[in-house]
Amino acid sequence: MPVAAGLFTNTVTVSSAEDYNHANNSTTKTEELIDAPVATLVVSPGVIQPGKQGTLSLALTTTFFHDITGTLNTVAMGFTPATSGNSMDPAAQFATGGQLVSYIIRANTLQAEFQGTPGPIGFQAGTVAGTLKFTATFKAGTNVTRTLTANASVASAAPVLNSVGSEKNSNGFTTAISLLSSTKEIRNLVLQFNTSSPIQLSCGGVAGCSANGATISFNLSSVFSAWYAANPASGSLAILRVPFTVQGNLTGSIAVSLTNSVGNSNTMNFPIP
Repeated sequence: MPVAAGLFTNTVTVSSAEDYNHANNSTTKTEELIDAPVATLVVSPGVIQPGKQGTLSLALTTTFFHDITGTLNTVAMGFTPATSGNSMDPAAQFATGGQLVSYIIRANTLQAEFQGTPGPIGFQAGTVAGTLKFTATFKAGTNVTRTLTANASVASAAPVLNSVGSEKNSNGFTTAISLLSSTKEIRNLVLQFNTSSPIQLSCGGVAGCSANGATISFNLSSVFSAWYAANPASGSLAILRVPFTVQGNLTGSIAVSLTNSVGNSNTMNFPIP
């Protein structure tokens, strides 16, 4: 067989002195030799915000006339943290579940199917800053196994407030703040009180607290450093609970925001219960 793709012809001839019919001593067969299929691995977008989703596609550049399948044809998800010591968020996984997915490319099609689902396949990027690395093994028939790679970055970003709620109790109320910080750190919590009557805020001896007019802030660097250090295998998602003691009647709302080394979070408001 020739090395390059294209048509090639094989001729086979057999002769014998005892054979008096030379008309059927040879035969010719023309075949087409095609190149092994070429696949590409693409991740979109290249930079993903923490807690958001991306997509991964594996596709051929040209169709192939056989199914491409086998136990070797998989895509694995790995992670390199932006900050040494941080672990991959367990929530970073494919839409099919887990950090490894198998695929098949049907004959005469271009896009891979991932465990029965037509591609591209979605994935959760997780809540920890770093680089997601996708490694695919690709083997078509008896051809050599190839390795394909593609990367996506989970951004180092300001904190994100997911939700804020509060619950009244006998002494006042407790605020529950759902948040994530891809750098796995929180520096400050800032609470701005918007009330119908003037109030006087007091830290009550809490370390790292400061009050100024209708604004009270807390330095939470050590609190979150200890929290994330105690949970190294988890993502950056957390719930912060802040208790307040109230003297007298209080009506209005509170605006909540956070900061980390990257910047300021979004602001969320909740009514005072």
